[in-house]
Amino acid sequence: RPARPAQQQEPQIYSRSEENAETPDWRSRPREQSGYRSPSTGYGGQRQVYQRRDNPPAQSHPQNYGNQGRSVPYQGLSDVTAEELLQAGDYEEDGGIFDLYSDGYGFVRTRGFLPSGRDAFVTQAQVRRFGLRDGDMIRGKVRPPREGDKFGNVLAVTEINGFPTDTQRDRPQFDDLTAIYPKKKFQLTGARDVRAIDLLTPIGFGQRMLLLCQPDGTMMSLLRSLTNAIVANHPGCEVLLVLIGETPEDVTQMMDTCRCRVLASTFDQPPENHLRIADLAVDYARRQAEYGKDVVVVLDSLTRLAKTVSTTAAQQGRATPGTVNPASLNRAKKLFGTARALREGGSVTIVGVMNSDVSRLDDSIVEEFKSAANAVVAVDASLARAGVSPALNLQACTSRHPELLVSEEGLANRQQLRTALSPLQPAAAMQQLGSMLDAVGDNETLLKRVPEWLNVMKDGRARGN
Repeated sequence: RPARPAQQQEPQIYSRSEENAETPDWRSRPREQSGYRSPSTGYGGQRQVYQRRDNPPAQSHPQNYGNQGRSVPYQGLSDVTAEELLQAGDYEEDGGIFDLYSDGYGFVRTRGFLPSGRDAFVTQAQVRRFGLRDGDMIRGKVRPPREGDKFGNVLAVTEINGFPTDTQRDRPQFDDLTAIYPKKKFQLTGARDVRAIDLLTPIGFGQRMLLLCQPDGTMMSLLRSLTNAIVANHPGCEVLLVLIGETPEDVTQMMDTCRCRVLASTFDQPPENHLRIADLAVDYARRQAEYGKDVVVVLDSLTRLAKTVSTTAAQQGRATPGTVNPASLNRAKKLFGTARALREGGSVTIVGVMNSDVSRLDDSIVEEFKSAANAVVAVDASLARAGVSPALNLQACTSRHPELLVSEEGLANRQQLRTALSPLQPAAAMQQLGSMLDAVGDNETLLKRVPEWLNVMKDGRARGN
């Protein structure tokens, strides 16, 4: 069927000012002249009339948004371009950790790892241009928030993880790097309980370690001693202590006594904050490992994190409150599985604290993670309540492939020490180990004297018989 000819008439020009009177204002024209195509009438508001749609003019937006008649490119509600803001100096230097959202945009958390009013918005175009990844530490030129804006805007990114942006396009992906068993051991000195962990369960760079204990003061003291020992003996290794669901008083105490960065989401904050701070901490560790650096993440606790995932799923109607669906543990397992030593250099070590001997639900969560851990340190709650130090469960403290971390002589001496302490009662065994630790100032000397002490212990038993 032939098309009906369009009406011939002079086009009308709708302008708002004398400056753009010669430019057709496509937004203010009637619908039949604007190139609008409806499903029923086609272009121009007439049935079966197909004509080319007009493109909006590229000169300026008709309103100019209060620029005194200046013609600027249309950018939504922005009245000037980023280049003009940089030339005018309407920005400040700032930086922080990059938090990427699933929609492609993100925010720079300038005041820690949790959202705040000082965060800066990063557009999708900048994310694609600079190849930004979740957990990157970036710096750039940030425009402060204006009246009516909730956040500032990142105008330009100048540094990514301390390096110029033009050198970061070809950096490796964490998942493409090769994971190997840990071969470098942490040197743990200082407190008695930390030295006991070094004797019974050697910890290496890239270890996935479970710390089984009850949520009490003993656990907080052990975490404090462990993080301070790593910081003191390995200054090049960055340590992050992530506290999830703790009280504000405990958080303040850990910030005052731990010599590492402490990230916290207290129990009165929403579950989304718990999950987000844990994700960002692990993503930050992944980004640093891509550069060959060593990062230790002490997460307290994996049990609360798993329960938070289940609670969030229950709020959305996918789980039953008060129970833990094994499928809901995948997010916590993914975080825990990030720990690894890389053949190309760098490592991520995760010490996950888990509540044990508290409830059947907590014990079921522990069993889900035990198969993924390559080191387990268990605290004996009964010994801790009795005041015995170190309060460790000798039989439950294990480590996979310790021969890669210590020498043959050191491994043989450790095995002899375990063999000598195993027949004793748990309290007596830990008291004996504590006396050995007090007699010798470092573990290397203690291990060399193990055969001598074993002979003394055998003579004492013989005399007692």
